[in-house]
Amino acid sequence: MAYNCEFKATSVLDKLGLELTMLDGEGSFLIDAQIIMKDGTMYSACNSDNDLQGQNGFDGLFRLVVPVIYSYSLAGEYLAHTESFDLEFSITICSGEIWEGNIVIEKDTEGLYLVKTENAAGELLIDLSIGHYYACYDNQSQEQMPNGDLRIKDDFGFLSFQGASQWGETYGFEIVEVDGKKLILKFFNDYGEVAKTTITRLDGDWYEGLRKD
Repeated sequence: MAYNCEFKATSVLDKLGLELTMLDGEGSFLIDAQIIMKDGTMYSACNSDNDLQGQNGFDGLFRLVVPVIYSYSLAGEYLAHTESFDLEFSITICSGEIWEGNIVIEKDTEGLYLVKTENAAGELLIDLSIGHYYACYDNQSQEQMPNGDLRIKDDFGFLSFQGASQWGETYGFEIVEVDGKKLILKFFNDYGEVAKTTITRLDGDWYEGLRKD
């Protein structure tokens, strides 16, 4: 006799009273099963009869170690609303300037993503400022965008920036929040530029476990 069952991570967490953000990408679930006979006899990973003890790893019949599998992807086409801010030490003055438009998030390598925004001519430019350079400087060409090896890193829902722009600027997130179809990011760099972006999905909701690293 065989019995198949399916466990969703969210269901297991609900039963345990845990939050999705508590999941560890390197972790696993340990699920113990019990077989209870009609006469009340119970078999588990801790006990068995002689026949089961004769098998290798008999506890495997009752104990499952299930690795946490993270299959969510940031990749897709979205709408973005970006507002520029200024830090106290910033030499730019563009607080309150806004850009709205289409963006594409593309997977570069495992766990790393590029962001492309659509300029006034309808061209997609690699743009890790997510529209800030349009709002603040009205830049419209690829060489005017923060290029280099700057990427957004997704480590099991923990978002951060990796690398630097061609000018050597490094970036970080101040806010990473999910509100249904909206992913809200507030980021800054060591040059003093700050922007807040709301990225809206056209299909479904964002993975609610996304958070700041």
